[in-house]
Amino acid sequence: MTALSVATRTAYQSILGAQAASLTSASIGILYTTPFNQDKKLLTFSDSVQDAAHRAGFYNARTYRSILRTAIFQLVREYQHPLTLPELCDRFADYWREKIPTPENYIATFLPTDLQWLREWDDFLNGDQSKLDPHTALPELLELVKKRLVWEIVTQFGHRGAIGPSWERSGVASVSFNPQFLTAATKTLHQKLSNEIEARRKVSEDRVRELIVGLLHHLRHRGAIVQPVTQGNYISSGGETYLLSKLVYMPGVCPSVPAPKFLVNGAAKTKQFERVISGKNTSSWCEDWAMRVFAPHTLLLKEQLIDILHFTVRDFGGGEVARVSFLRSRSRLGYPHGCDYN
Repeated sequence: MTALSVATRTAYQSILGAQAASLTSASIGILYTTPFNQDKKLLTFSDSVQDAAHRAGFYNARTYRSILRTAIFQLVREYQHPLTLPELCDRFADYWREKIPTPENYIATFLPTDLQWLREWDDFLNGDQSKLDPHTALPELLELVKKRLVWEIVTQFGHRGAIGPSWERSGVASVSFNPQFLTAATKTLHQKLSNEIEARRKVSEDRVRELIVGLLHHLRHRGAIVQPVTQGNYISSGGETYLLSKLVYMPGVCPSVPAPKFLVNGAAKTKQFERVISGKNTSSWCEDWAMRVFAPHTLLLKEQLIDILHFTVRDFGGGEVARVSFLRSRSRLGYPHGCDYN
């Protein structure tokens, strides 16, 4: 069977296994993001009142993220060099404010559906005014949209990067880490493992680099990115999601919605974050990853895995690649949002 036929069969299977709402939302996303559609209006029909109410909200939410991904792609494509995540977050609002000079249209484009209840915006939509108040409503709404966009952009490359039609799964954008700091962290950890762990005396730098890159991508997919929403009380509380719900511009957070999860040591008193070393009979993700990287060459004991991960977290957790801070007198690990996006 050729690669083309395998890909075609996989595509057919994904279509046949999808629900009608998912297929329709994907089609709507394409219709609303194509430059050939200058009149973005849509009317859908359903034979059930309950289905109509559910799908209206579902389509709105999915269309918003499709528009956002397209807007991010257009910004990244215009730059000749890779953008770091802080650069992308800082330039996004200014870039699209120039593309959409009318503030009301800009807010209507990037204000998510879960924030359309805001009094300033609701009064504008249902009132007879053609412009928002430039002294009160307009600056407040622009600031809320800007803060929400930072969260949405980070999550698109963070814990939503492996969910749904993301950039990575679509093959549109890739994520990399600063090569200079990554090389420095690899050399430091390689020297440490070679000198202090007998079973790793002849380990190659490529294996050490593979270990570090795998851990960093796992952190990213878990949402362990230090950003305005996560730094501060959210981290120090051990990932209490109700703190996120207190922020006006944040979406609703519930058990079914993924929240950022940082790595913590075994003594941390939290169930929301992920432990580097599992205290039970089962292995943690970090232990399993270290075993996959090193075990094909030599047998590793539990104590040796603990030492490897201890050195790894300690050595690259104090610089630009990742960062260690404290959670209720216990350490946690995440990394500053300084990745490169191609």
